[in-house]
Amino acid sequence: MGLGTLGNIDEKVHFENDGNISLLVECSATGSGANSAIRLKSADSSSDWYIQTGNAVSGGLRFYSGSERLRIGTGGSLGVSHDLSGTANYNRLMLHNPHDGSCWMQMTSTASGS
Repeated sequence: MGLGTLGNIDEKVHFENDGNISLLVECSATGSGANSAIRLKSADSSSDWYIQTGNAVSGGLRFYSGSERLRIGTGGSLGVSHDLSGTANYNRLMLHNPHDGSCWMQMTSTASGS
């Protein structure tokens, strides 16, 4: 199905507009279970991926596949493998290794050559 498209498309759903365009996924309920999500599923994948907002993430945005993989809090904080709980006033980036071993971050620059 193509809406407003002029050419051949491979996607099952394709929206096209000359100018700004958006897609709205809205949950009209409030409270527990009031969430909106986009689900990505592949027959070759052992898990589905969700991009979700709402009550489950206190209005933030999370990427979820069996467990939470990444969260962006409403204030812009970023949690990788961490739900940002207990970090309200001091962490802007939280990296967590849920398995044995170390957790580290590497930053490189072409200006420094490494």
